[in-house]
Amino acid sequence: MLEGSQQQSQKLRYRITGDASANPIAAHDEVLDRDVLIMTAATGEADRLVQAARRLASLKHAGIVGVHDVVCDEHGARLVMSHSEGISLSAAIADAREGLVRPELADGAAALGLMVRVCDAVARAHDSGTAHRELRTSVITIGRHGEMVIGGWLSVAEELHGKDDLHADIRALGACIFEVLVLRPPTPGSDPFSDLTSAEEARLPNGTKRLVRRALATDITNGYRGVGELRSDLARLCSQLRVAAAEASAPPWISRRTRQVVLVSALAIALGITGSLVWRSWNERVAASSTQTWDPPIAREDFADDGWRARWRAPVAEMGSMWQVRDGRLVSTASEEALLVFRERLSVPVAIEYTGQILPGERPGDLSVVWSEDETPDQGSATSGTTPRPSRSYRLQAAAYENSYCAITSDPGNQRLAYAPLQLSVAQDHRIRIEIDADRMSLAIDGTIVVEHRERFATTSGHISLYGHFPGKAFDDVTIQGRPLAAQVSALAMGDVLFTYGHFADAAIVYGRLAEGGLAAPVVQEALFRRGLAERRSGQIDASRETWSHLIDPALAQTADAIRLEELLDTGQDELFRDRLASAWRRSSTAHDELRRQWQIAAGRLIAAQQVDRERAEALLRLRENLFPGDATSGYQVANLLLKLGRFEQLLKEHPQERRFGVAALMALGRPDEAERAGWLVPMDRVYLYLMRGDYAKLASESGLPGYFAAVALCKSGRAAEVRGTYEGHPAKLYLGRASELLNDPNAASGIINEALMVLGRFEEAAGGGIPNHPGSGQDAVAMAMLGRIPMAEARLGKALPELRLIAALESGDLIEAKRQRAAIAPLLDRSGSSGWFPSMVLAPFADRLAGNDTAFDHALQSMADGWKGVYAERARIFAGAALGKLDDAAVLAQPTASEAKAWLALAQALRAEREGHQADARIAYAAFTALPMSQRLLSENTPDPAIELFVAWRLRALGR
Repeated sequence: MLEGSQQQSQKLRYRITGDASANPIAAHDEVLDRDVLIMTAATGEADRLVQAARRLASLKHAGIVGVHDVVCDEHGARLVMSHSEGISLSAAIADAREGLVRPELADGAAALGLMVRVCDAVARAHDSGTAHRELRTSVITIGRHGEMVIGGWLSVAEELHGKDDLHADIRALGACIFEVLVLRPPTPGSDPFSDLTSAEEARLPNGTKRLVRRALATDITNGYRGVGELRSDLARLCSQLRVAAAEASAPPWISRRTRQVVLVSALAIALGITGSLVWRSWNERVAASSTQTWDPPIAREDFADDGWRARWRAPVAEMGSMWQVRDGRLVSTASEEALLVFRERLSVPVAIEYTGQILPGERPGDLSVVWSEDETPDQGSATSGTTPRPSRSYRLQAAAYENSYCAITSDPGNQRLAYAPLQLSVAQDHRIRIEIDADRMSLAIDGTIVVEHRERFATTSGHISLYGHFPGKAFDDVTIQGRPLAAQVSALAMGDVLFTYGHFADAAIVYGRLAEGGLAAPVVQEALFRRGLAERRSGQIDASRETWSHLIDPALAQTADAIRLEELLDTGQDELFRDRLASAWRRSSTAHDELRRQWQIAAGRLIAAQQVDRERAEALLRLRENLFPGDATSGYQVANLLLKLGRFEQLLKEHPQERRFGVAALMALGRPDEAERAGWLVPMDRVYLYLMRGDYAKLASESGLPGYFAAVALCKSGRAAEVRGTYEGHPAKLYLGRASELLNDPNAASGIINEALMVLGRFEEAAGGGIPNHPGSGQDAVAMAMLGRIPMAEARLGKALPELRLIAALESGDLIEAKRQRAAIAPLLDRSGSSGWFPSMVLAPFADRLAGNDTAFDHALQSMADGWKGVYAERARIFAGAALGKLDDAAVLAQPTASEAKAWLALAQALRAEREGHQADARIAYAAFTALPMSQRLLSENTPDPAIELFVAWRLRALGR
């Protein structure tokens, strides 16, 4: 309590300027020369006002009236509060109805933006345990300078009565949002939108009805859980409206169609980029990201009912039936890939968290997420045959490749960006969280970050999809979160969105104008870097070089130099590429991420080639070993290269985590039993294992696999007539001698048509223009080789065929050419192929025998007979044993590949006769081979083997002379 003189001085300090009968009273602080509001309370209410003052003073928010002082005397208490000169929101709404519209209500975006600020203030109060209870537009003041202040906090001294007080404020906010949009309060007791006039309907932006209904319905079980959740929805709608409004003001030199695509996300791309508007340090960005708090959820999904279908969609119609709810969880039912896209476009930073389980008894596979900048997510391998889009997508994979590892991969290009050899436990719930920021993305499982990646060019906005591979992938308790929008949009924003959507030429123009616009030096340097990148992507390589020549920022210049290394690969300067990469690696640590990516690009090109260049591959492997040995992400390419080089033991020893290639290495070494005992075979590995061993019974019974493999197993084992369903047409009809029926199938793929033509002996059509009713058929490399058109076949396949050239040279008597082509046939290291062993293990040593090495052929046959047990149905071992005279005809005919048995028997008989010098018997056996219908000579998968066919034709001609 103040003493008398002090009390009198307080009374003299505040001069009443408003209605003296009002409460609060407008006054002026004569000491500090400021306007204030004074709320008074009689003696009986004085304590309550003091308590309210204390609670109000603790809130400390610009949108909540501030407390300056509280004075008590024998007449009661006076609370002195801040006062903003302006107009109440209710008065502003009334003016707007009469045509006098303030900027805060000028359009839907402005009105929602104002309500976002109101929500911020109310959320601050709720966080401190304070509810308003009397929230309405009349207690919200819009100041002369655009400030927003909520008054009317008289009831804050009361104790909260549970969450209902907070929910009452949310319902009041819903009514205020309705009023600022429609310019009148909602009608009590009914759907607020049921009595709208056409003019009122026109004022409502898309999405606001659902938001307002949800706010008004908020109670202990329904609606919004908190003001923060409502605020997030408001902010998102506000951003979308501002994007639409900004379209008309886009630069005239950008096409209207481009503007429409670009401006969908124009306000979202600057998240995390404020102040100087520049990317500076990757580590600073990540550190800043980790300290930010996340907003309340944008969405929560527990799949308790069918309502999830309104919030999620399938990217293609047929995927809509590939998901179903079982026991309150969303479960994939697709035979392979299934995607489900959250309908709302999201701005980064964004996080999705969910509980995932590989259901017991189901085939292991992805419990993953796809982040796509495009509206329709890329489905990885499922879309590999489609035209790639300029926008990017990222797969953040848990339980990838049938639960072999976790990874982050990108498309286009299917490039692995991060990797961890972690497997999930089957039939166990895992809590998976994925965070995507502008330049960083991470995948955490059960609270531990497993993989993370930093992208050199930020992602800005996009769509999140759940991604399940194979049936039985269960998702539950899905939560999607965001963070507050940045207060300032980056100067680079327009160019970034143009770049993101593939409008590279337009992006280069925008960045170029920024670089010349007198901005701060760091912004200019970033704009130059991105301009050069956009020019490269639009094919303007020379312009890109010129742009990057002006970079003086060391980190950006070094990154640009690293990116330019790819030009050396394009021009075949591989040695110079390796030298410069090594030099740059030692010179610049800031560019290591990009340099490692350039190495991966080079390795990927070698892997993609039909025939690996051994010298280049070995040099590239040495380079990695010198620069970044043990790098897990590039280990994928290393293991793949080692497999192609035949360095199987090294692969198994140095890269045990690359299980996919480890299985292939064991199979290539002819150790299928060891592969089966490994314990980490995934179903597709078992398929190849069963094929190698000729265990067609297991292959045909393997559940959850595409039916094609079961059909092949039946066909190869001589049981094509038992194939049912789709594959009763192909491949079964090829083996049943009914290939002509496939030619009349309008839906048959061109490859199937070519196979049918070859089975019918119509090689000219298969090699040439195909057949008229099947555009795309023809031009088949196998058919070209069968006709002896070796250069055409090589051009079509993109690789040399030394085995066919050797046969031609031997027949023509060109011994020099024969010697050269014989040297080009490398010793066979890989036993995993169903074909390919004949040139190395039979043709090459047969040529050596003709050249005078009498033991070479017998030695090769003995090697196969002794060491090829259990390899691709033992056809090579059985064939070699018969050719050596160690196995009788019955043993050959009893082999697992029954559909081919007669052909292998005839060929083995012919070679045995040649070894023994019985030319007439050899000629008869070769003729018996050619007399078999082509449906019994499908010694590759579903086609004849050109090397064997041309060898037999040559020997018939040679023995006939």
